[in-house]
Amino acid sequence: MQKDVVPFAHEENEALRKLKHASRELVDVFVAESEEARDALLIEGVPREKIAVIPMGVNFSELIQDGAARVRIRHGLKIEPSAKIVLYAGDTVWEKGIGDLVYAAKLIQIAGGALTEDIRYLVASGGSGLERIKKRVQEMGMEPLFLFCEGMRPIDLFNAADIFLMPGIPAADRNTPPGLILKQAMAFGLPVLAVASGPFPNLVGDAAVLLPTENPGAISAAITALASDDSRREAQGRMARQHALSRFSIERTVREMARLFETVYKENSHAGHTPRNPRRH
Repeated sequence: MQKDVVPFAHEENEALRKLKHASRELVDVFVAESEEARDALLIEGVPREKIAVIPMGVNFSELIQDGAARVRIRHGLKIEPSAKIVLYAGDTVWEKGIGDLVYAAKLIQIAGGALTEDIRYLVASGGSGLERIKKRVQEMGMEPLFLFCEGMRPIDLFNAADIFLMPGIPAADRNTPPGLILKQAMAFGLPVLAVASGPFPNLVGDAAVLLPTENPGAISAAITALASDDSRREAQGRMARQHALSRFSIERTVREMARLFETVYKENSHAGHTPRNPRRH
């Protein structure tokens, strides 16, 4: 399974580098989580006919909006019922997008008005960059606007939030596809704002607002537009859920993986037979 969208990711680890190089010869089929992950494999030298693109699904049964849970979670976080919560669950590396969120929040604060007092930013990430983020937020006079909550379950974060923001591409992670939390947010029915880069444009299609990279002004405008319009926010959330249902269901993933396994098994049951192109879309 290929989740990385960056070619040669993690090859600073010598043991992993050797394993990846050996796999290119020994593996019959590589399953890429996205077209971008497929392209990374191609760049690394994997033949196109050995790659199948099958997006990993999410479990929709666990991603149901719960009004009672929303009240309880917000109360525990000391969030006012009227507040509009922007959820950020990406990297705490400044350059990976959270810096743009901080600057966008400052632009919204500068603009003033009643809406400024209603918007809060829930940062559900840890990591070595977190203290830098907290310090910058404090220096810019925005401590009351930011909540830092590491370790919460995704479903609790989603129930507390009104808008999901992914302003940058997460760092390569061997264990988590870069779009997983975004898929889950869409499946839950949150309106999504995502950077128009990497795997995200193809992943979200027309069901999210795409943002230019490194543009706090665009982020602040997009947040303000959704936070100030309940109908627009609800419509965007419905569109996100329908998109996720059609593309990222567990059932679809299981069907495509089963067909792929059957194809590979049949072709390799004939000694010396080279597998045909296994791709499924």
